[in-house]
Parts: sequence; structure tokens; C-alpha cells
Amino acid sequence: MRNIFIVAFILCHFAGYSQGNKITYILPDSVEVRVYNHLRMVLNTRNDNKYYFFLRKDTVGAYSLTIVPFKDSDQTLDRNWVNSTNRYALVNGKLYPILLDYDFTFSSPDLDVGNFGHRDGNIRKLHLLTHGYTIYFKTNGSVLKEDNW
Repeated sequence: MRNIFIVAFILCHFAGYSQGNKITYILPDSVEVRVYNHLRMVLNTRNDNKYYFFLRKDTVGAYSLTIVPFKDSDQTLDRNWVNSTNRYALVNGKLYPILLDYDFTFSSPDLDVGNFGHRDGNIRKLHLLTHGYTIYFKTNGSVLKEDNW
């Protein structure tokens, strides 16, 4: 009985501990360097924005990462999600919030999502149309292309 209590205590401790921690995403070196160079160039010209990253899985083994500017004064749902995420991408020692494509596929900004077994058609979904620097790359780090619009 004592052992069960100890195991339960340890599991509860780990569950509480993990919820407050950041999940750090490590980009391939070639991607991290290009993202850093772009951020450095942008921050030299205008530094009134903050930035978050939007990571999408485009095809098998291919991804796109868009750098999205925002301000704390923006009243947008993506800004709210950026401020509440615990996922961050590491770029040259600095952490940037990161949102993933499935955040928008499987979530809803509403708390009222209908009843169990009858949710289809009742859930409001969001789609994020991002504009800005985007780098397309493979899992192994090979860069496919870069866009900036």
C-alpha cells in the first residue's frame, strides 16, 4: 500500500511539472541559420514587432516554416494562442513561440463544441493565412526553397 502511494505521488509530481515547462523545437542547422539571418536583417530595419513561427508539414518529410510578425496590441486569435503556447523554436540561443498546422486542424476557439458523438458540423474552425518569410525544407535539413511575401 505504501508503494502505491509513493508511485502515485511521483506520477502526480511529473504531470504537474511537465505542464509548466517549455517544449523546445530544434530546427535543422541549415534552416536555423537562414531563419536567424532573416530575423537579423528584419530586426535591423524594424524592431517594433514580435515574431512567432508557423510550422506546417506539407508532404512526406517536407515542411514549411513561416515567420509571422505580431504586436501585443493585435486582437487576433493567433496572438492569443501564441501567448498561451508552451512550444518554442530555438534560433541562435533565443526562443520563438511556434504554432503547428494541427493546432488549427484539431482545435476550436470556442468552448462550446457540441455534445459527444454529435460534434460534426457544430465546431468553428480557424485557418491561418500567413504572409512573410517562409522556408521550405526536408527533415534532413536540405532547403527546398525560400519565399518572402
